[in-house]
Amino acid sequence: MESNGKLAVVIMAAGKGTRLKSQRPKVLHEIGGKPLLAHVIAAAAQLAAPEDIYVVIGHQAEKVCAALASTGVRFVEQTEQLGTGHAIQCARKSIVGYANTLVLSGDVPLIRPETIAELWRFHQAEKAAMTILTAAPEDPTGYGRILRIHPKSKPSSNRRRSPPRSKRSARSTPASMPSRPRRCLPNSASSPPKMPIGS
Repeated sequence: MESNGKLAVVIMAAGKGTRLKSQRPKVLHEIGGKPLLAHVIAAAAQLAAPEDIYVVIGHQAEKVCAALASTGVRFVEQTEQLGTGHAIQCARKSIVGYANTLVLSGDVPLIRPETIAELWRFHQAEKAAMTILTAAPEDPTGYGRILRIHPKSKPSSNRRRSPPRSKRSARSTPASMPSRPRRCLPNSASSPPKMPIGS
């Protein structure tokens, strides 16, 4: 697939995977004989050229880079793992020339190319500043939550492992997110991300 400069894909793959209690980087654990991250890259490559895919690495960065170097994607290092928003900030300079950015998680190997393509189509059709793909698992315990509220109210998300009782009925969890960098991403790693949430 040829690069058109319209869409960059950022895959977050810097986490330690503490809950796995493993010395291996979380995204290098395998399913179906391939690292989790390899599945996500393969799905993203159906929509963007490898040179337009940026993988944010941090924990054991050299191992992750070596394992996926043959895919042809680009790597951006997050030297300090300061959260999801900070990971995207680390990639900002690399994606500043693109009109849109699609953010994916490197530990979601079952994301389908068809799902990503439909999300991208919807985002363009709506001319949205940001679009968030959500999932509704039977048991969302341990996941961040997306709270669907009135359009005129301030949108919000909840990243707490145990959200307040009033929000525990919310089942929507974030899956991926395309956005327009100039309108949505913070200018520097020193400023916290203040991004609108749509669904």
